[in-house]
Amino acid sequence: MFAAIEKGVEGAQEVNKLIQLARTDIGALWVHIKEVLANTVDEIFEKIKKKVLYETIKKVLAYIVTLFNPAGAFIKAAQAIYAGITFLMDNIERIVALVNAFLDGVEMAVRGNIGGIAAKVIFGLKNAIVAGIDFLAKLLGLGNLADKVRTIIRQLKTPVDRALGFVVDKVLQPAVKLLQKAGKAVVGAGVPKDPAQRLEAGLSAAVAVVNAISGRRIGAAVIRPLLTAIRLRYQFQSLDVEARGGRWFVVGQLNPRGSKPSEKEPADAPATPGAAPVAAPLLVAPGSWIENLQAKGFERVSSSGSVLKRSKEAGVTTLSFSTTTLNGGSNTHSYAGEGTSWRRHNFRHSSNLVTLVGSGVNFVLLPQFHHREYIRETLYTDTAASRAGIKARLLPARLVPGSKDKFLSQASAALEASHGYTQTLHGEAVIPVAHASPDHDPAIAEHWSFGGKGNTPGNNLAQAARENWNRNLTTFKLMSLKANLSLGSRDTRYTNQVGPDFRGPGE
Repeated sequence: MFAAIEKGVEGAQEVNKLIQLARTDIGALWVHIKEVLANTVDEIFEKIKKKVLYETIKKVLAYIVTLFNPAGAFIKAAQAIYAGITFLMDNIERIVALVNAFLDGVEMAVRGNIGGIAAKVIFGLKNAIVAGIDFLAKLLGLGNLADKVRTIIRQLKTPVDRALGFVVDKVLQPAVKLLQKAGKAVVGAGVPKDPAQRLEAGLSAAVAVVNAISGRRIGAAVIRPLLTAIRLRYQFQSLDVEARGGRWFVVGQLNPRGSKPSEKEPADAPATPGAAPVAAPLLVAPGSWIENLQAKGFERVSSSGSVLKRSKEAGVTTLSFSTTTLNGGSNTHSYAGEGTSWRRHNFRHSSNLVTLVGSGVNFVLLPQFHHREYIRETLYTDTAASRAGIKARLLPARLVPGSKDKFLSQASAALEASHGYTQTLHGEAVIPVAHASPDHDPAIAEHWSFGGKGNTPGNNLAQAARENWNRNLTTFKLMSLKANLSLGSRDTRYTNQVGPDFRGPGE
């Protein structure tokens, strides 16, 4: 009874040892498991040697002796070829199954099917050993020696199953949970095609996984297996960790090469109680938008790294980035100022008539809206009816005294004379009321593209502001229709560009 109790105590101590190793040092746990397996395998192969070693030695010695005479060597060469062909014929399915087991195991690792990997490892180990022994048996003429030892080989299954089961339950499953905890950093939909963007996204995902591991000080043996899925997903040539300045850096080679610091410290690094980890900034992507909290405006990122700091301990650290302002200027922001001087923003133009072109802040009208008729009639509400109303409001003040059918033109007398209106009064041309036409000053094209006379350009105004300008009597000059048509748009073209404050009808 006391022997049983002692055996139970030893078993409990062994279990406690495994649990402690799993909590503190996974690398040491694996070394311990390998030692146990090695001892078990050694015992099993001792049994194999006792059963077949004597017969094997006899066959090998006979085989070697025949090689000393030419005829015997020729015969043995033919026998070896025959044995090789026989081996391939007898074991082709086993070899294919062995290769498939390896490939299936890789696929399961990528998919996270940790449970299935254990069965594939056992299957591959068993078939590899059996196939190897079978080949030697056929070469030496030992017959189906593999069948004689197959029973002994099966004894490998129990300790291997037990060891792998422990690793799966205590080590690999928590690793899968860490990957799931990393969440969006690992399983985001789609991977950037641009190598630089893919490098940035992959390094950020890897750092997120490293930071998700519990504890401040961890070993490389814990981190490296968790980086495999990220290396495959983001197509890294290599992805590893390096200890720099008391912290783990994730280093990736993707042509280009880059690195990012994590919040974790190497297990063998000197402890730094109370030291706050310094996290690398999450870079803003070129083409994205930020809100300038001080200037109260939006800016588009032109470069994610304008000022870089290099150090032996931390590598390259990005300190600031550059932007283009909505008025076409440029700006620089410090990453340290996020949340106080600037913040990330999903900015888009508020008008549905507009699209963004180029890498700056160039907004333009959609092609179907970029023509003078649409701009005049829809964006300014300038129609025949509106011009008739303006004419009726301007005429009373411009009528020739004592006349109801003639008015004084606000165009130059020389321009009106060039169109046949030579009569003047007080230096102003006298025009029949029937020929009166209100002309925009500045022209709509000039107001739309440049503003003119201190006005804000119409392409950066709301619909109501443009309509108010088009109804204001000070916007117009009354002249003959011929003079109006000759002036046209004053050689000004309607630009397709619009400002950030542009709004169309109903917007």
